[in-house]
Amino acid sequence: MNFRKFLSPTVLLLGCIVSLISCSEKQFMKETPYFSDVPDSVITAVNLANRNQLKIQPDDILNITLQTTDPLATANLNNISGANTMTSSTNTTSGQYLIGGGQNAIGSDGVGFLVDSLGELNLPIFGRIKLSEMSTDSARNFLQKKADKLYKNATVNVRFVNMKIGVLGEVNRPGYFYMGNEKNTILDALLMAGDMTIYGKRKNVLLLRDSAGVMTMHRFNMDSKDMLTSQYFYLKQRDVIYVEPNKARIQGLNSPVYTKVGLAVSILTLLVLVWTRIDNN
Repeated sequence: MNFRKFLSPTVLLLGCIVSLISCSEKQFMKETPYFSDVPDSVITAVNLANRNQLKIQPDDILNITLQTTDPLATANLNNISGANTMTSSTNTTSGQYLIGGGQNAIGSDGVGFLVDSLGELNLPIFGRIKLSEMSTDSARNFLQKKADKLYKNATVNVRFVNMKIGVLGEVNRPGYFYMGNEKNTILDALLMAGDMTIYGKRKNVLLLRDSAGVMTMHRFNMDSKDMLTSQYFYLKQRDVIYVEPNKARIQGLNSPVYTKVGLAVSILTLLVLVWTRIDNN
């Protein structure tokens, strides 16, 4: 067989394969980065969305603590804590007395007060009170006024125990994550879940939020900086984030870089063989 005749279709085949792989890699690189609309080597300033303070809702679990330096309160605090299965500790050095804990409600650290369906909870000392639709700051101020009437130099603290966010779909570590504070974003949740896999649709991330029994859904384009200005950028307790799989995952392929390359190579190989056979004849 003439070597020159063989070389021509072979070079053509190799060139087509390299071109297909190159195109696939370029397409893959377009689908995986975040914020690709931010220019390279340029400082870009974006005004973040306004963050609304989280409101206490039914089924929330709150950690509520009361500290006082009044020694006369010691016996009362200990009696109340014993009667209500709360934890009590005394710091003999500073003279501070602390009560906290919960009504057998379990949060990330095992203690807390469960807000019932009416938005109320039954607190030792304070009795049954309604805290729903209050922020933790407002609830703290509300309880502080009550504590000041009972104890000298009292300090009240209120925080969420069940500040958990769910992440599922194409992430490396799906599951529920307990957040350390009230200021959390969708980026924080994805970081805790180990980031999206290469199969996750970055332009179509879904947020599900239960608001007073109504499930609202919002989609994010993680490829655009505009998501930083969304009212859903900051998360609320019990939000769930779903990362949809891309076509490569749905089709069950091993690598998005080589999607359909195998089929294209087979077709090209067949065409080259046919061409070579016709040329030889």
